[in-house]
Amino acid sequence: MDFGERGEDAVKRELAEEIGAAIIVDCQVGVVENIFVYDGRPGHEIALIYVAQFADDRLYSLDELAGIEDDPVDALWHPWVGPGSEVPVYPPGAVELLGR
Repeated sequence: MDFGERGEDAVKRELAEEIGAAIIVDCQVGVVENIFVYDGRPGHEIALIYVAQFADDRLYSLDELAGIEDDPVDALWHPWVGPGSEVPVYPPGAVELLGR
């Protein structure tokens, strides 16, 4: 998130930058604070959790979405059936928020 940027605007910008997709944000469902260790280094993040949808419905029929930033990355669809699913959802606590 850039300084002075609203969360909703940041998530729209990030998806456009990462996979070239426009989204429609329905609502913010909450905030999750996550303190973690990654690669032996401590981290701390505050995640704003939103419900959103792609502006272009055709994206839902794709098996994967190619990343367009500096480091190539592919976004893949995974079935998720809710809490207890084998598909990990990050940050921890987001699933509980979405389940409400």
